[in-house]
Amino acid sequence: KNVKSTFFLSGPWAKRYPDLVKAIEEAGHDIGSHGDAHVDLSHYSRDEVAQNISTAHRDLLASAGRVSPYFRPPNGDYDDVVVDTARSLGYETVIWAVDSLDWKNPGVEFMVDRVLGRTFPGAIILMHASDSSQQIQDALPIIIDGLREKGFRLLPLSELVKLGTPARRDPR
Repeated sequence: KNVKSTFFLSGPWAKRYPDLVKAIEEAGHDIGSHGDAHVDLSHYSRDEVAQNISTAHRDLLASAGRVSPYFRPPNGDYDDVVVDTARSLGYETVIWAVDSLDWKNPGVEFMVDRVLGRTFPGAIILMHASDSSQQIQDALPIIIDGLREKGFRLLPLSELVKLGTPARRDPR
């Protein structure tokens, strides 16, 4: 469907699938960091958070050759320490606005209705390219067509941030 997006990849995944990481990079998608260990980082010290992010950064660079300055904390869990540590390492923390719930495998129609009904201009939509998401590949083409029919342009973060000031609304 000729859509460029942002993939938040974990370090271990990048090490396990370096050919896929390179293919994502070569296709022109953004590659952001999803950290190393998939843990709730708000429960860890600043040094441990920094180690998690730094390890993933090295692994992503080794696989892709570049990493966009965006960090999505595992499970969407963060606090001020996580955000400040990520920023000190050159990353802005990014959270989604619309969760497709694909990781729960709720059915194609459910995901399509949820995403099309909740998306607004500038919204970041959470989807997974992982073993946990067994249905998103069937829903995604319908979602892309539906969003385009509603007049949305689908962009990676690197292009979205050029269109205006990112929202800084903290949902906690």
